[in-house]
Amino acid sequence: CAGDGTVTITINSGSVTDNASNAGPSSGVSAATVTIDSSIPSATWSEPSSPTGTRTPTFVLSFNQSISGLVASDITNIGSAGTCSVAINSTADPTSYEVLPTCPSDGTIQLSLATGAVDNSSMTSGPTSITESNPVVIDTNFLSTIWSSPSSTTGSLTASYIINFGEDVFNLASSDLTNRGTATGCMFTVGASSGTSISVSVTCTTTGTLEVVLLANSTTDAAGNSGPAIDTAASSVSLVSVASTPTGLITLSPKRIMDTRSTGKIGSRTGTAASTTFNVYSKGGLPASGINAVVLNVTVVDPEVGNEGGYLSVYPCASGLPDVSNLNFTNGTTIPNTVIAPVDPSGNICFYSYGKTHVLTDVSGYFPTGSSLNTLSPKRIMDTRSTGKIGSRTGTAASTTFNVYSKGGLPASGINAVVLNVTVVDPEVGNEGGYLSVYPCASGLPDVSNLNFTNGTTIPNTVIAPVDPSGNICFYSYGKTHVLADVSGYFPTS
Repeated sequence: CAGDGTVTITINSGSVTDNASNAGPSSGVSAATVTIDSSIPSATWSEPSSPTGTRTPTFVLSFNQSISGLVASDITNIGSAGTCSVAINSTADPTSYEVLPTCPSDGTIQLSLATGAVDNSSMTSGPTSITESNPVVIDTNFLSTIWSSPSSTTGSLTASYIINFGEDVFNLASSDLTNRGTATGCMFTVGASSGTSISVSVTCTTTGTLEVVLLANSTTDAAGNSGPAIDTAASSVSLVSVASTPTGLITLSPKRIMDTRSTGKIGSRTGTAASTTFNVYSKGGLPASGINAVVLNVTVVDPEVGNEGGYLSVYPCASGLPDVSNLNFTNGTTIPNTVIAPVDPSGNICFYSYGKTHVLTDVSGYFPTGSSLNTLSPKRIMDTRSTGKIGSRTGTAASTTFNVYSKGGLPASGINAVVLNVTVVDPEVGNEGGYLSVYPCASGLPDVSNLNFTNGTTIPNTVIAPVDPSGNICFYSYGKTHVLADVSGYFPTS
């Protein structure tokens, strides 16, 4: 035959004769119908999801036609989970079979169907080559849990831990942790709900011992295994009270600590000169270490600069030169300004001058390390030169609202006040002069000023600006002017 199908062979009536010439048969005679099927059986595997938490996962083996002769010995595991026994179950579909291996250990299971293992209805054997499933990982164990604890005694009511797991875990929550020590009112913050290494921060309301415990079966691995098998505790930590570091400004009798008139001007007319480094430790009554920021009166004397004007930036050297200014000047002017200057860990502050100038620096106080002032590398957070001047020549314009949260390194909440250098640029005002007030919006406009200016002048000033509960500060200007605001620190609400 030319192709597959059914074959029925028939001897027609009268098609043959006997020796006496009698014709027959008297009617056509047919043999039984035979089906010809020369196609070769082929197979495909369907696997369970990987990893799986059982050593008896269910695979499905599907053929392209009905077959016979499939037995357990035709199927072997070529993965690392060992020699697996196999059970085979038929399904409602005559071309599909459930294959249930049972393996002696964890590892990978990859099933292999042998060549020629089955026959079709024409007794053609198949498949023509070994047919392998995709590998599946068997994982029936929750691996190790190891705590990394802080030192045995901590000088605050907060301690930080790391939980290291032997594999990725999921669904870890703060409710899975408890303290079995004597410290009370403990709150737990989990750095992530999944991963192999998860941070845990614990803050308590009283002193005492902290014995943090991860509860049994509180988390799962990728295969769905729960763990750890038992409550797992970190090393005990003692929360103790320590003498508090001064939290506010420590004042000093004002003292000049820098005067370049004896050494030469700094900067250059084109702004290409490097910054000048000055170490404040042990200067003018300052301590030899532990300074967060210094309160300075900085004065520019006899500057040399082009018609574009110049500026001076004071910043912590280790943070790099910021795009901010603390003083703005024109040729030959003498300009002072109060600067709360963050100090880098080595005790250095840097002075960058666009313009060649003498600089005088007087210190009148400092904020110690650990004080309530959180210093930042100075950053410009407001510049109306890209949006347009605020205020009006007659003072009738509404205040401009600015939200400080998440600006220039500030946090997204919890700010009591911000330390700003505010600069008025190119003001337009009548002969009476103008002024700028910076205040917490929710408190309403006060009868005070932070900067006073005349027409066309550029005037900076340091402002410690209270922030309202929504994170807003307002700028009111009597006079139409551009305003620049650079942040260098903040006081938190607690």
